[in-house]
Amino acid sequence: HYIAPEIYTRDVYDKPVDIWALGCVLFELMELEKAFAGPESIVRQKIMNASWPPIKIKRNPDLEEILDKCRAPTVDLRATTTHLLFMAPVLMAIAKLCSITDVRDEDD
Repeated sequence: HYIAPEIYTRDVYDKPVDIWALGCVLFELMELEKAFAGPESIVRQKIMNASWPPIKIKRNPDLEEILDKCRAPTVDLRATTTHLLFMAPVLMAIAKLCSITDVRDEDD
């Protein structure tokens, strides 16, 4: 249920496959259900058509933006790891984690 469209079309694939899978996991964490459910043939069709279910409950728009960048149907439109890492919400989360780590290190 995390297979990128380019796997089904047997195109050359690389790191964008992992970004697609990240989008699938992120969707599942947000909605508490898989993005593509059903028998394999139905799942494949949904993935090939990029038929993602809508987000039922609107959450943090930054999180939804990250999801949108991960679930782009074509490799050319999908975010790269570098692009995701430099998105403002990701940078803020990393900075917050680093400050927590710094505080813990000072206590040791």
